[in-house]
Amino acid sequence: MTLEVNTDIITTIVTGTLLFGLLTVFIIYFILLYRKSQTKLHFERERRKQELLRAEVEIKEQTLVNVSREIHDNLGQAAALVKINLNLVSKNLSESDQQKIDESKDLLKKLIGDMRSLSESLNGDNIRRKGFIAMIQADVDRVNKLEYIQVNFDHPEGKIPLEADQLVILYRMIQELFTNTLKYAKADKIILSIEQNNQELLLNYADNGIGFNYQSALNKGSGLTNIKDRCEIIGAKLYFDSKINKGVKVKITLDKPQIT
Repeated sequence: MTLEVNTDIITTIVTGTLLFGLLTVFIIYFILLYRKSQTKLHFERERRKQELLRAEVEIKEQTLVNVSREIHDNLGQAAALVKINLNLVSKNLSESDQQKIDESKDLLKKLIGDMRSLSESLNGDNIRRKGFIAMIQADVDRVNKLEYIQVNFDHPEGKIPLEADQLVILYRMIQELFTNTLKYAKADKIILSIEQNNQELLLNYADNGIGFNYQSALNKGSGLTNIKDRCEIIGAKLYFDSKINKGVKVKITLDKPQIT
């Protein structure tokens, strides 16, 4: 009798243990399945976000290309025709009128040069043809000619080993940084440096302007949002430091493709 009772107890314990084990396995399986679905959903959302950001950048890039061609083909041509007409103006002019004509021709020459440079900087194809560093240097020279702000640019020699699309996006970010400084910073100095090692490319940008609250500007939507979005597209990391009256410091790091 005692043996039967013990057997029933053991059977009950074993059965309960098995049921508990099965329940535990089911719960663990459910949790793993849920986490897997959440991870898949997260990656899907990130993938869609990346696709939307990339599409937006591609649309903006195509718009810049169209504007570049418009400046080169139409505005540049119109300015050149005006210059030709000025050259054909009768030489029988008073000294003061001739001086005005000569000044106008000089201004047109500068205008044509500026439009040509602007057209080149807007067209991403020129980055592929002329080179990433050469395009940045042209922008630096153009800013320095304004004699409003001094830009110091330090960079490595040779070709930057990144994909063409990455270089175009990185170049647009540098343009955005220049634009923000020129429009808002009230700075008189910019320091831009590009460094690289075996693993990554490092871009440092700083100005000595009035600075601002980064998070507040980001929430309002600005050029900084464009920079942040472009960093996400190419897998770059963005570090930003700015305080009121303390200028701006920006660091962008990007892993270089591994050569196998």
